[in-house]
Amino acid sequence: MDNEFNTVFHIWLTLLTGTKRYELRKKLLEDFQTPEAVYNLKSSKDFSPELMKKNELISRILDYSLKKKATEIFQQARKDKISIVSFDDDDYPRYLKELYSPPLVLYYRGDISHNYRYSVSVVGSRNADGYGKKVAYDISGDLARMGMMIISGMARGIDSYAHLGALDSQGRTIAVLGCGVDFVYPPENKKLYDRIINNGAVLSDYLPGSHPQKQNFPARNRIIAGLSMGTLVVQAGKSSGALITIDNALRENRTVYAIPGNVNNELSHGTNSLIKSGCVCVTCASDIIDDMGIEVISLKKQKQNIGDLNENQKLVYSALEKNASSMEEVCEITKLDVPSILSAITVLKVNGLLEGASFGSYVVK
Repeated sequence: MDNEFNTVFHIWLTLLTGTKRYELRKKLLEDFQTPEAVYNLKSSKDFSPELMKKNELISRILDYSLKKKATEIFQQARKDKISIVSFDDDDYPRYLKELYSPPLVLYYRGDISHNYRYSVSVVGSRNADGYGKKVAYDISGDLARMGMMIISGMARGIDSYAHLGALDSQGRTIAVLGCGVDFVYPPENKKLYDRIINNGAVLSDYLPGSHPQKQNFPARNRIIAGLSMGTLVVQAGKSSGALITIDNALRENRTVYAIPGNVNNELSHGTNSLIKSGCVCVTCASDIIDDMGIEVISLKKQKQNIGDLNENQKLVYSALEKNASSMEEVCEITKLDVPSILSAITVLKVNGLLEGASFGSYVVK
């Protein structure tokens, strides 16, 4: 099947109905075998008894103007340098295909051809405090160094810092938007938008030209969760929109990870509740890697020279070299806080300077 026709066909399907598009595609192909046969239907008499009951849908299928509109959308996207991937394409994200009802078409700017084997979604509050932003930045950076694609929504707060952590670590990241990919939302993230395009992609299942609307964001959260092996929530209040992403992740049998927080901080209520309900408590990138059962050695860069480490990493390396056997000892020697130590340990492990699973068993090289 011609790839251009396949793309227009799937765009056309999205114009037929606002819900259950994948189920409609499946039913039509079961009844008529090929996209060409579906696309070329001209009489209501050709439909199965089940579809014959849906007069409005049949009218839309037979409406030539929708086919014309699908072609125009395809051509305009090409003119605006917006790429399109449809469900049957090789570049369609592998994890999305596992969803109960995956999106039929994704519009994007950037590059999704890598289709990374390993990916983690990072979400959280738009009103994150300094602690949340730092954790999102550090863990996303550490995961990116290990070869993980970082998925988020480019919103203010945790999302933005997750993308920045990945980018500043020379990693790759994808932003899923609740509007057309030709809109930068929020507008102050224009520089971040450009960086993401050059080191990953911004994508959306909304048509180009679609303005950001409140009701769009819960739907796009499903794609954020669906693009990844697991979802990390860094900071979220009781009614945080990030919890919608978590609901989607759980519904699709994806692992949910949560960062513990101060019990007196409202921004930690959501994450602490997730941990109490059985989600995986994590405090560093290695916790996620270990839970996924990924061999870090297969993702390492070449061993880094000691001189290339930052000051915190050198301090932790030195403390472990002196056989510090507990977190308390490393804290005492380095005068660093726990998150900084855990972040440094992850970098040391990724870069081949440290082996072992816990204090007392670490071996420096």
